[in-house]
Amino acid sequence: MENTSKAQTETKQNEQEKSFPPSERNSTPSRLDEKEKEVQKLQAMMGTNKQQEAKYVLNEENKTVVFGEDSHTGQATIYIKGCKNCEYTIDSLCTKVLIETCVNTKIILNKKIITNMVDVWKSENVHLVINTNIGTLQADICKKLNVQIQSKELFKTLVWAGVHDLTLSFDDAPEHKLQTGFNEMKTEYPGIVEDIDQFITRFYKDKLLTEQIVRLKNGYPTTEREAAEFDRKQEEAIKKLAEQAGITIGKKKAAGPKLKPNEPCTCGSGKKYKKCHGANVN
Repeated sequence: MENTSKAQTETKQNEQEKSFPPSERNSTPSRLDEKEKEVQKLQAMMGTNKQQEAKYVLNEENKTVVFGEDSHTGQATIYIKGCKNCEYTIDSLCTKVLIETCVNTKIILNKKIITNMVDVWKSENVHLVINTNIGTLQADICKKLNVQIQSKELFKTLVWAGVHDLTLSFDDAPEHKLQTGFNEMKTEYPGIVEDIDQFITRFYKDKLLTEQIVRLKNGYPTTEREAAEFDRKQEEAIKKLAEQAGITIGKKKAAGPKLKPNEPCTCGSGKKYKKCHGANVN
């Protein structure tokens, strides 16, 4: 049992070490210890009970690297953190791409991302070149984020909060280039909070539209436009069902003409309405 446990520990350490670039595998033990601690923290943050397969790129500077087929498996999440003045090209399948606290870094995504999700946060002057399908691009608390997408057909939604100087462009549709950010949204939505209020950017009727995300009473995220459209469709559906059932939905009509206070009461008492049946009417 003891030998089996020792073998499992060694295997886990070897797997963690393989996630580091070759130059770092030969680093001093203290440097590897720091890297392993960082990896453990990131694993915990991703919220998995078992070790999440991942390719970690941590705290590099002035590097230009291409991640090919031998770099990681398709089940790996690529996590790029704390890198400065670097350029990374991802040329192989992966599950997800996470980018944190990077500065002056260019990241080129050429191959399929299984979840179609890319997250970038707390970064500055990051240039994303996207040549694959992206379902959701999430960006939070960034400065100078430039997102360049090969085709508008590859893009679905950009959800963002607290991003300053955001540029979104499409190689095949330069007319849809968008330049916006928190300050621009603040003029349209006064009172928004930088690290709380979210916005969603996507195509609507062939126009790139940015809207504030609001929460319904049940917590469901939507926009005011979508909420109003949903209510309208619901009302139309109810009216249609009522018509099919032979029911007319409309404003309730009064039983008769409304009497003025000094007019004779219709009961025939000879009294004024306000002194008779209208006495208890508010």
